[in-house]
Amino acid sequence: MAIKGSRGGQFNVSPSRFAGYEGLADWVGMDDPEAANDAVANAKHYSSYQEVDVPIGGLQAMHPIDRNRARGLMNSIKSRGFDPTERIEVFGDTEGGIVLDGHHRAIAARAAGMKKIPAVVYDPGEVGRYIDVLKEYK
Repeated sequence: MAIKGSRGGQFNVSPSRFAGYEGLADWVGMDDPEAANDAVANAKHYSSYQEVDVPIGGLQAMHPIDRNRARGLMNSIKSRGFDPTERIEVFGDTEGGIVLDGHHRAIAARAAGMKKIPAVVYDPGEVGRYIDVLKEYK
């Protein structure tokens, strides 16, 4: 899956690897991966978003997962269900994308047998345009 950027570039989402800050930095055209992560985190506040259930199979984690934490969440989801007010945050579209917040919840939900997960999905095109404006004023 590829997420299209505001400048026509694509951020390739491979389920076999972590995106990492480097992937975001490449997509937004910044040299500093940490600055790219901060820019995306700030940009999402100015982006339109949708609250939808996204297919878990279309998600990619940004960071490695703590298996013990995920296992505890999985047991909680199995016994109590997934709390729909605890939406994960996704940079992508309604079919999936990069998990910005909720990595452990997403992995635990998949392990608990869920096929979809409640998410706030941020439009990567709008995020990219916001980052372009930030770079112009630096």
